[in-house]
Amino acid sequence: MSIQIGLLQRPVSNVPVVAHDAGARLRIPEPKAYDGARDVKEVETFLFDMEQYFFAANVENEARKVSTTTMYLTGDAKLWWRTKYAEIQANQVRLDTWALLRETIREQFFLENVEYNVRRALRKLEHTGFV
Repeated sequence: MSIQIGLLQRPVSNVPVVAHDAGARLRIPEPKAYDGARDVKEVETFLFDMEQYFFAANVENEARKVSTTTMYLTGDAKLWWRTKYAEIQANQVRLDTWALLRETIREQFFLENVEYNVRRALRKLEHTGFV
């Protein structure tokens, strides 16, 4: 019987610890900063990484999510945020939730890139056969 208990305890001790359970014992890697590159993959990766970071770090407050995200903006993205921040201070724009900020980032850095890539692909199309 003690052999069976020992065999059962081994697999349980190998179960990975989830960030919420580990607390301060687990070091959560910080997300990579976003510099404003108009690349769909980079925008989506940044937003996904931020969501994963919020989950792992147990960030639930919307205002903290917004302020944390903006701290990881650099280059053109930071310049864009400075303009948006001034608009927020003047009560011209409301970006007080993660969902609003996420969609605004996509609108600013994602949609133009998609349109540009589609137009570029259309220009490269060639007629190679007969109708």
